Amino acid sequence: MWFFIQKGSTVVVKSFRPTRTTHLFAEERCLQELQDLVPLVPKIEGISDDRTALVLSPVGLHFSPYPDTGELVPCGNDFAQLLDILKVVHSRQMVHRDVRICNFFRLWHG
Repeated sequence: MWFFIQKGSTVVVKSFRPTRTTHLFAEERCLQELQDLVPLVPKIEGISDDRTALVLSPVGLHFSPYPDTGELVPCGNDFAQLLDILKVVHSRQMVHRDVRICNFFRLWHG
């Protein structure tokens, strides 16, 4: 699959093992079902030709799982926002399979 990304654009690449393409297909299907929630969830920008990577739009600022590094750590508002998003997703019978702080983001407000 060919896709065009504007020079200077920021993207997120989520890679999958070649033996796990079913995981890529499942992720792709879920993200397509949630496209009306963009920018709360990533938008699929493209898929690699070998079907081992999704190219996604970034959602926000990444949290650090290690607070002592001086990087962004979540606050109460971030958790409230995360819970609101998870409620919407769960109402659609979907569950995030890897709920760790490093897998979530502080949303941009624009």
